[in-house]
Amino acid sequence: MTRRARPISSRLRTRALARGGVFSRRDAIDLGHHDMDLHLWVRTGQVLQATRGGYYLTPNDGVGWSDLTSPQQQLEHERRRALAVLHVVPECFAASHDTALRLHGLPTVSTPTACADVHLMATAATPTRPRRPGVKTHRMPAGTRTVLRPARAVSVADAIAQAGCQGGLIGALIPADAAVARGDLERAELDEAIARAAGLPGSTGLAEVVGLVDGRSESAGSTFWSTVRGQCWSSMVSTSIAVQRSCIGRRSASSDCTGPGT
Repeated sequence: MTRRARPISSRLRTRALARGGVFSRRDAIDLGHHDMDLHLWVRTGQVLQATRGGYYLTPNDGVGWSDLTSPQQQLEHERRRALAVLHVVPECFAASHDTALRLHGLPTVSTPTACADVHLMATAATPTRPRRPGVKTHRMPAGTRTVLRPARAVSVADAIAQAGCQGGLIGALIPADAAVARGDLERAELDEAIARAAGLPGSTGLAEVVGLVDGRSESAGSTFWSTVRGQCWSSMVSTSIAVQRSCIGRRSASSDCTGPGT
């Protein structure tokens, strides 16, 4: 007898929504569904497969979805994809780097994309790492703090430091400003997290972030441009001083030092 695919049951939908819109193949099987159902849901766009055995309900039909910008919509897809991955990997793994930042609701230097990697760190010694397309696992530095809400992830401070290893100074500064403005981060916490990340690739020079953090920045864009302007000003002043010193040696220059806008 040929089985016919069935629509998503209310029980499975309720269970998924209680977890942020995600469920596993095991959840579906336990509630009486089968693989043919999953294939139909994915094919018709009702469900998206985040990883092997991990799925999430499409948020496209939600209230207010059409009012979101394209980046905001993609961010929600990426958030659900990360939650679906966390749902099917061992509990000793937590979201890290920019994946953790998005789960914490903080801006990142990179634009969310459908193919962005989900970054994980093991919170305990484990003999194996999950080998899944689109999932990257990292060594967790000693002392890294983890939280269970809003999802299983490294702390805000640790996520910012790790994102800085990925995206450089701006990669850490953008979410750090937002976290300070929101009251979720103290400079001392960030200083400690950067020290913990010292052995990670890309951590060189990251300590400079602590002195640049400004919770008054209104957006990720303002953080970026204020930093760029500051770096440009510093570079132009240094160049001006160097040129004047060279000219003075030849006795042919004014003695004042000027920068842009003066």
